Amino acid sequence: MIQTHEAQERLRATHELLRDTGPQTERLLATILLEQPDAEKRLLQSIQIQEGLQNIAIVEQVQLPQGCFNFTRYEAVDVAQCYADNLIHVVIALQYADRHCGFLVKSRSHNQTVTRLWSASALARILVLWLVIMVIGLFSINVFYRRRVVIPLQCLLGAVANSASSDLAVGVNSNPPTEELRSLENSINQLITAVRKNREENQLRAVDSATAKLAQQMAHDIRSPLTALRAMVGQVAGVSEESRVMMRNAVQRIEDIANDLCAKREHERAGEAGGADVCSEQLLSSLLEPLISEKRTQHRAKLGVEIHAALDGASYGVFAVVQPVEFKRVISNLINNAVEAMDQGLVTVAVRQEDESVVLTVTDTGRGIPPDVLPKLMNHGASFGKNGGSGLGLYHARTMFERWGGTVTLTSTVGVGTTVTLTLPRAVAPAWFVPELVLTPGSTIVIVDDDVSIHQIWQERLEGDAQEITLQHFSSGTEVVTWYQGQANTHFLCDYEFLGHPNNGLELIAQLNVADRAILVTSHYEETPIQARCAEMGVRLIPKGLAGFVPVRVEPVAESIATTISAHIATAPSPQLSNSETAKPTALVLDDDEGIRFVWPMEGRRLGLATITTFASMEACEATQPDYTKFDFAFVDKHIPESTWRVDQVITHLKAQGVKKVFVASGESARELMSDPLCAAADGIIPMKIPQKLPT
Repeated sequence: MIQTHEAQERLRATHELLRDTGPQTERLLATILLEQPDAEKRLLQSIQIQEGLQNIAIVEQVQLPQGCFNFTRYEAVDVAQCYADNLIHVVIALQYADRHCGFLVKSRSHNQTVTRLWSASALARILVLWLVIMVIGLFSINVFYRRRVVIPLQCLLGAVANSASSDLAVGVNSNPPTEELRSLENSINQLITAVRKNREENQLRAVDSATAKLAQQMAHDIRSPLTALRAMVGQVAGVSEESRVMMRNAVQRIEDIANDLCAKREHERAGEAGGADVCSEQLLSSLLEPLISEKRTQHRAKLGVEIHAALDGASYGVFAVVQPVEFKRVISNLINNAVEAMDQGLVTVAVRQEDESVVLTVTDTGRGIPPDVLPKLMNHGASFGKNGGSGLGLYHARTMFERWGGTVTLTSTVGVGTTVTLTLPRAVAPAWFVPELVLTPGSTIVIVDDDVSIHQIWQERLEGDAQEITLQHFSSGTEVVTWYQGQANTHFLCDYEFLGHPNNGLELIAQLNVADRAILVTSHYEETPIQARCAEMGVRLIPKGLAGFVPVRVEPVAESIATTISAHIATAPSPQLSNSETAKPTALVLDDDEGIRFVWPMEGRRLGLATITTFASMEACEATQPDYTKFDFAFVDKHIPESTWRVDQVITHLKAQGVKKVFVASGESARELMSDPLCAAADGIIPMKIPQKLPT
């Protein structure tokens, strides 16, 4: 093994000595052939110095030492080489053509040759080492990159795919090894959460939209029979005023719910929340009285439970700004909670005024609520003592009263009962409200009402020798017209509705020309058309249910009921019915609801219409070839499925044929109908199928 290594070293050293053999031989031959000994000598010295030779010479003959190789051809030159005395010898035959010129002998130390070889190949070794290091480095980087980036990223992508396949029900959890990949995973999870939340919101919006559409359809469907029911309530004879009020309030609540359902659809389209129930000044006692009557009827099966309305003089004239439908819903839930909390006992609802606040209480004599449970009941979903209770009653009450600027507090004693106290800011009474009756001695008060109980109430409130007040009682407008001949110091307390008579109280007041000396006492006081007509005529209102509580004061002649009622219009002329109001107009009705067509003639008499012609569709109307010019009004339903006529085509055709005014009366939201381009040509929109009064 050692010999082989030495032979290889010698061979490399020999190759080093032979590297410039060819050019050197040519130069030496040139100097010999040209016979230039000096040049030959200088050349040999130069070669010896350049190649670091131990010895160099040109000889005539040479004797090869033992162990030398024979002459061989190397780059077209005969050479021989050997190793002796730690020297490497190279013998080169010098000849030109056939002429022999001697031998060139080059000798160099073996160690020196090896050093030169190593020195010459140092750069090559460095390059090789650099390449090896580069290969190892790249391999290491590749392994590191795969372990720290590629494989974790593949795991992360797999987790994302798994989350996507599960419809984003699960998040991404691949446990990445680096902070950067963990941050990326967190970002992906946040994105998944946001997408999931957005999807849920879209699903909720879709459900809300579908619910709103269904609610609108339900509201539209119930309005037609509701209109017929309202008309029939007004025609019922032999029923007490209290019963009629209860029925009318029940119908009104159903109508309020229908209106609220339609308004929720409007706000859903507009991207808003809430219903049609807007805040306004409300007389709380008048909201509570019919509601409590309804609750008594609802819970009459609980024989041991009594519901009492503590509405007295302290509750008269107490106004607050609330949403009436929501207010009644809140109180209704609180009364239900109180009734369900006991098998027998008393539920009392009271309202009073304290400084600038309104205080309303709902008190029961039930089981009471433990102190540890009491603070939790204002929270969403909290309930006590009720199987299947939703826990929304008190929470809803607190939410709504805080929205109205009020508060809700709850106090209870176990074994004694519970009181819910609700407060609201007091509102200024509206202009139509009569805060008190101011009378003068010797006045004649004319009471016009078809309910005997109302006459009894006024009799107790106003009759007395000290007051020197004369009362005149009438049950219909016809009797009053016959009796009244313009007597001085005569004032009127007049009902609005007279069963079996076509004219109402406002028409009677206008006919007698006593608007400046009359007060309308009616359970219809909340109806907007009646309030508007009273404002137009200068007549003020007293809710009929509060007739027993209105304060009465007798003053000298300087102050009278007339000044109390209409001081703000004392100098204005009394309004009278114009020719157009006394004329009996005619109406055309197009509606596919048989109940509506049945009710219209009865309601037409209330509205003062001379004749009413009804048809189920435009096709049925056209088949009779009527004289359209004789119709002052046309009331058209928007949706008649069996008809091929669109409502805009009906409106255009009726106007072209001579109908003076065409209204869309479709039982839908007024805002939605007004925004419908099909209704744009109509003279007006009537939300109810039958108007409360004739449009102008």
